Amino acid sequence: MENLAYGCDVYAVIDKHDNVIDILDDFNDALAVAEDYDASCIETLADYDGYNGTVTDTFWISDQEEPNMMKQKIYALLLIALSALTVPILDGDATFAAFMIPCMIYLLFTKKYWLID
Repeated sequence: MENLAYGCDVYAVIDKHDNVIDILDDFNDALAVAEDYDASCIETLADYDGYNGTVTDTFWISDQEEPNMMKQKIYALLLIALSALTVPILDGDATFAAFMIPCMIYLLFTKKYWLID
């Protein structure tokens, strides 16, 4: 990383865990790095001193906004109900429910977003 002059505007590319990926002096270069590393935002730093700076603006990468976890929980509950309803329809055969219910319970309580929009 090149040594940038103190006092100029630079752009810090930030990942999903609030770690700095890179600091660049051109916004287009920062945007390219953000796309390559699947970053969450780009922050404009007014004062550059190593990794310390005053954040003047934050540009969020729209694709990486926090997903709606309620949708995942609703789908999990619906699939649990569906798999429970299949048992009487299949004359007591609970094979489908035995495989689906544990997976959907995991989907219901996980903090990771598993649905693909």
